[in-house]
Amino acid sequence: MKKSDLKIVKTITDVGEIKALELDILKKFDAFCTQYGLKYVLTGGSLLGAVRHKGIIPWDDDIDIGMFRPDYDKLLSLADQMPEDCRLFSFELSKDTARLYGRVCNTEYVSVDRYYEEDLSSYFGIDVFPLEAVPSDPQEYAKFSKKIRLLRRMFIFANSVPFRGSSFLRAYILKPLPIFICHLIGRERIFKMFRKEIQKRDYEKATHIALVTGQYTENERYPKEKYYRIVRLPFEDMMLPAPESYDEYLRLLYGDYMKLPPEEKRHPHHTFDLYKIER
Repeated sequence: MKKSDLKIVKTITDVGEIKALELDILKKFDAFCTQYGLKYVLTGGSLLGAVRHKGIIPWDDDIDIGMFRPDYDKLLSLADQMPEDCRLFSFELSKDTARLYGRVCNTEYVSVDRYYEEDLSSYFGIDVFPLEAVPSDPQEYAKFSKKIRLLRRMFIFANSVPFRGSSFLRAYILKPLPIFICHLIGRERIFKMFRKEIQKRDYEKATHIALVTGQYTENERYPKEKYYRIVRLPFEDMMLPAPESYDEYLRLLYGDYMKLPPEEKRHPHHTFDLYKIER
């Protein structure tokens, strides 16, 4: 969808309002997963927020969910069963999304990313990352991780608009050529290359799984049997699933995760503008 085609009712800039919208979607998603027996866990910054802040990190602006691949596939098959004001987006379901993972969105709100093609703007929601089978050997995983990071970067470039960036160097020197090349290759072809690499391993036989579409791919490899030992942790006014060994997992990603970052780094990192629209 293009911003120019939207009937904008309101521009949302307040972080508190953004968080309230996310929590409403999260509650509906959790109820949906309970109804259909889908297993998921908090991951990344949302797991860190649950442990350190009992909810969303005060300066964060997104929610990260990890869903085991068999459950993720079932989620895709249940896309048309979503609550009335929610919709599931993923590249497997629709080619008009700019992400390698799923999003459960409220269709009354649209987020327009400043660096992506305008017609790839999406409804606002929470991220659902499939947890994939990965090599158990650390050296093999390092090679796999490097390849996955490259394909993920190529997919981002294939969705990006040239001559936009956080700095002149990035916008006009570093990004234009990769964006041009990846546009030529095409988003769909890159996605197929990405999925082909992922599908080389049998999930049922795998001893390790990982969130391969996130920020910390090289550190995400974790024993599958530990991931499946789930506890519920306080998250705002909910109790949500998390790996029982969350301390070990968070140390892999963040080191001393209970230590707060410097104040100058405590700010939202989103690159989108959020609008309430008329449907």
